[in-house]
Amino acid sequence: MSDPSAPSTDDRYELLKPYLTERRQARFEEVLDRRMDRVCVVVEDLFQPHNASAVVRSCDGFGVQNLHAIEIQNDFSVVQSVAKGAGKWIDLHHHNSVKGCFDALRKSGYRIAVTSPHADGYTPEDVPLDKPLAVVFGSEGPGASDAVLNGADCTIRIPMEGFTESFNISVAAALTLNDITRRVRRADTPWRLCKNTRSRLLGDWAEQTVKDAKNILEFERQRRAHAAD
Repeated sequence: MSDPSAPSTDDRYELLKPYLTERRQARFEEVLDRRMDRVCVVVEDLFQPHNASAVVRSCDGFGVQNLHAIEIQNDFSVVQSVAKGAGKWIDLHHHNSVKGCFDALRKSGYRIAVTSPHADGYTPEDVPLDKPLAVVFGSEGPGASDAVLNGADCTIRIPMEGFTESFNISVAAALTLNDITRRVRRADTPWRLCKNTRSRLLGDWAEQTVKDAKNILEFERQRRAHAAD
């Protein structure tokens, strides 16, 4: 998770703000106020870009800022027509091993919960939320690997009422995030992003939005430096 005590030196949003419409500025603030890093998503070796793209879109739609992709056999690939541009609003982290991913998450304070139809575990409605939660979804077909199942702290099972034993990865992610993020926002535990992360994201989003942002930032910084001389 983000470190709220680290000083912020990100000046991008302040410099680019005059180039954004008031409507866009208000939308940034509205979305940012609902963003969280108390819940993050992990996907393991997805090989269908349409599924990867749908998960990206669900993360953005449910306000989950961080998506971790474990890429051992398959690169995480996004189809923009499916993701609808959602990829530029979230943070995507790449990992080349389950252990590396899980070690990084635990260092940041996360409990790791893997979704599996074969394990008797929690459901999205009762998985503990007393600490940050990383929700792991396995690959299409084989599901979560042994490394993920053995390395996780707990399992999550989505209740099924039909003959099939599991949902498609993109559907499973949406159903799970809908329940868990709603519970987090209703809980007493603080879940909004810290000031420094908010500042960084405003800078990221402004750079994504303003045309020729890098040249504008260079110009504005030089102008301010000359004015200070």
